[in-house]
Amino acid sequence: MKVQLCRLLLISVFFFSGVPASLAQTAQAPTDASKSRPESFEWDRQIELFDEAYNDDNYVEAERFARKSLEIAEQLHLDDAKRATSLSSLGQSLRHQKKYSAAEPLFREALAIREKILPLINFRTAYALEGLAVSLVGQNRPGEAEPYYLRAIAIWDRIDKEEYQSCHHGVVLDGLGRIYFQAGSYEKAEPLYERALDVWTKGKDHCALIRSVMDDLAALYWAQGKIERCGQMYEQTIPLLDQGLGDEQPELIAEQRVKLARVYMAEKKPAEAVSLLQQAIPVLQQGGPSERERLLQSLKNEALLLGDLHRDSEIPRVQGQIDAILGIKAQSVEPMVRWQGLMGLLNRSTDLAQRGELLQQALGEAEKLGPGREQAQTLEIFAAQQMGSNKNEQAEVYLKRALPMNEQVFGSGSVEVAHDYDVLAVVYQVQNKLDQQESSLKQEITFLEKLPKESVRLSIADQTLGDFYFRQKKYPEAERAYLQSFHAAELSPPEVMMVSAAQRLGRLYGTWEKPEQAVTYYTRAVALEKSNPSPLYVGDLQALAQLLRKLNRANEAQQYDQERQQAIDHLMRARATVSPTK
Repeated sequence: MKVQLCRLLLISVFFFSGVPASLAQTAQAPTDASKSRPESFEWDRQIELFDEAYNDDNYVEAERFARKSLEIAEQLHLDDAKRATSLSSLGQSLRHQKKYSAAEPLFREALAIREKILPLINFRTAYALEGLAVSLVGQNRPGEAEPYYLRAIAIWDRIDKEEYQSCHHGVVLDGLGRIYFQAGSYEKAEPLYERALDVWTKGKDHCALIRSVMDDLAALYWAQGKIERCGQMYEQTIPLLDQGLGDEQPELIAEQRVKLARVYMAEKKPAEAVSLLQQAIPVLQQGGPSERERLLQSLKNEALLLGDLHRDSEIPRVQGQIDAILGIKAQSVEPMVRWQGLMGLLNRSTDLAQRGELLQQALGEAEKLGPGREQAQTLEIFAAQQMGSNKNEQAEVYLKRALPMNEQVFGSGSVEVAHDYDVLAVVYQVQNKLDQQESSLKQEITFLEKLPKESVRLSIADQTLGDFYFRQKKYPEAERAYLQSFHAAELSPPEVMMVSAAQRLGRLYGTWEKPEQAVTYYTRAVALEKSNPSPLYVGDLQALAQLLRKLNRANEAQQYDQERQQAIDHLMRARATVSPTK
């Protein structure tokens, strides 16, 4: 799926990279005369750069941009709101680097400004209160932090729903709960933790805060001897966590399952604990070096529990994985166990040469097992490695070996087989083997058509085939593929797929000198894009207006020109708006 989405993004950039002149003009370089003194828009740019670095957890870079924004605000005597934003931004970047004493005065000054210029109940004031409280706790001054947490909680309790953010509400509830917990005031900490958990489960913003809340509440229950309540909390919350963040952070859910397994071990429930560990371990194996210790301890617990359950025949498999992680040669272990261990080492290795050696060893063990899932998976990884090294002929060989094995294991109507054809098509495209590329894409589509739940993949594959024909000016064939993509997109939830298909049909008909049909699909595209304007939306409005003028429909064209200008204005305002993370 990653290959398909990356390719779709690249193709979208290739076909829709035009930027209207009115937007491009805003990005002109400053003149020599302006270099000595910054313009006010340079403050906006520094805040944008801060946001990007901050959201990427690059707090050192975020600090640099926040400091620059503060320098500009002071040099140009910008208004108090901008100064408060720069102060708060710098404070946030410092406190995430654990520079709490440096962050404290920044948050105090930002808070004083915001209390002066903003309404009593305002989310930006809550941000400053939260930052100040965290900075004080970081300096071992929890008693001073308590009133700031209480004020932040009061704001989030009363704020309008349009400005409400469940993640920040939960953070301040959890933060105050920790102060009480560490002071031994369990009766005051418990309701705060439980409120934080409730805020998260009912809120729309399912952020990773839930993990710390769950861990804090579990620790509280454990300290109170409420082990059964601790287990119930995990049992109720893990499904919600899986539903809210499972696709984005599967390792987070795996870690919580490991913790629930430990609770079951304490309650003498080995069967339930083993089941959870066996769900979590494959995810932890994909987690890289950061999950090594958790994975190792989970495997050791699994082996121990299997012994308690008298499932001794399964223990060598687990022990083989443990040995592989520890670098112990276990020649007496079965090929399957050695393959699993080598694949676990491969997932944690970042050295290319070492990865190649581990892959070769893993393929040797998989070949001992005969044609099947393990060999196909190893061959696919080998193919990806060869593609990354521009050795596409060798990648083709590996994929052709993997494909029949996946057909045998998963059946002819399977995502796994469709994926192999998709990657093969990419390999053939790089090699300029057009006939084979076309054949592979058609095969992929044939398989996906058998899978009703894979309408998104099918739409992507049809678009890719349509692009293949479009580049060769085979317009009837491209039309057929794009229409199939559009119909498949109508069955899938993400509107972005329907927009992409409509854009391609509009572009095709416009190039093919069929303006009426082009107008039909560009109209569909802009109607879907209107609620979330982007540079692509601006380009589609421009193309639509040009087509309408070609059809002598000037009044309609003028309407879309106005919408285009409104979209440009919206984008420019959005660019200048300060992000509400500070």
